[in-house]
Amino acid sequence: MCLLIPENDDATENERLMAMVNTNDGFILAEKDLQQRGPGDFIGFRQSGFADLKMAKITDVRLIEKARENAETLFSDDPMLEKPENAILLQKLESFWQSDKSDIS
Repeated sequence: MCLLIPENDDATENERLMAMVNTNDGFILAEKDLQQRGPGDFIGFRQSGFADLKMAKITDVRLIEKARENAETLFSDDPMLEKPENAILLQKLESFWQSDKSDIS
């Protein structure tokens, strides 16, 4: 037996508790948590919150495949991102890899 007792009347907190009452499926609970708290940093240290980058559902295979195709086209056409139209992307990539946001070595 598990007792779920909210500490206050916060709607978000109670919504999380109701999700736990309604299912024991970890995937459903994780999706609910992702919707409420945000993904945090996929590469980095932030555990929750919404990033500047808006993301589609990770299960949207068609959109992910389209993004991959666009990335492959962009990098095959301009592998060093030297074209003026890719300057902002190059700047963002350099900034990301030089910052402490990444824990990849």
